[in-house]
Amino acid sequence: MTFWAGPVNDGVFSTKRMAVTSYVGNGTSSRNITLALNGSTPVFAIVVPTTATAKVYRVTGDTTGRKTIDGSALANSLTAMGTNQITIGTALNASGVTYDVWTITTGTVAPY
Repeated sequence: MTFWAGPVNDGVFSTKRMAVTSYVGNGTSSRNITLALNGSTPVFAIVVPTTATAKVYRVTGDTTGRKTIDGSALANSLTAMGTNQITIGTALNASGVTYDVWTITTGTVAPY
């Protein structure tokens, strides 16, 4: 049987394999969103606006964010994934809009 699990912050283990956060757009052209990943880089990220605009994801090796509805590239969205952060562009930074973020990284965590 194959499964995937990863703690966010359980108060026991310091190793994080996923990070969740929210931010409010400020209308700037480029912005780093800090993640609690203990020095890791996400391999998958999804950003979900609380408005009726496109949800966007990005995976390692891809060069741009992609719309969840059809997988097409969305310019100036998820522009980079780095150590403890993602970088977003204007497509995911509309002033006053709240965005939810979920990211995962690779690795193993000892079971309880």
